[in-house]
Amino acid sequence: MRIIALDLASTTGFAVGATTGPADDSGSLDFRLGKGAGKCTGKSFYDFYEWLDDLIQAQLIIFQEPITLVYERPLCNFYNTVRVAHGFATVVQVLEGKYQDKGVVCTNVPPTSIKKFWTGTGRADKELMLATAREQYPQCGGHDQADALAILHFWQEVYDEKI
Repeated sequence: MRIIALDLASTTGFAVGATTGPADDSGSLDFRLGKGAGKCTGKSFYDFYEWLDDLIQAQLIIFQEPITLVYERPLCNFYNTVRVAHGFATVVQVLEGKYQDKGVVCTNVPPTSIKKFWTGTGRADKELMLATAREQYPQCGGHDQADALAILHFWQEVYDEKI
């Protein structure tokens, strides 16, 4: 089984790996229109759809194994942040429907659970999440990538026996 872990936001972090071991690939991508514009529009969601669709297809072709898409549950008090995260989560679920017959499923996990697993505290800030990620992945480029790596390892450790 393959795992694609996503930290959904206008800059989306991702980590890809098997059910054990380090991430095979990780990074972050900015889906805002015009760098620095801070806006996500229909085009942003379409670009995300295209990128994730390509990633899923590549994983299915290369590994020929079912895929679990795991993302951080959007829990936020800022309207625009929630709207964007829910928009990206909707795209993930659309792709789950597209590939359902090939064994692709999606699920989400609460951010506090991920933070507690990764750092020992459910209230970890971005800097602590990044510092913890850099202990295993010194090349980790930012908090979005760090969150995706945390989600991948959380799923490997906590939910592997439930898959």
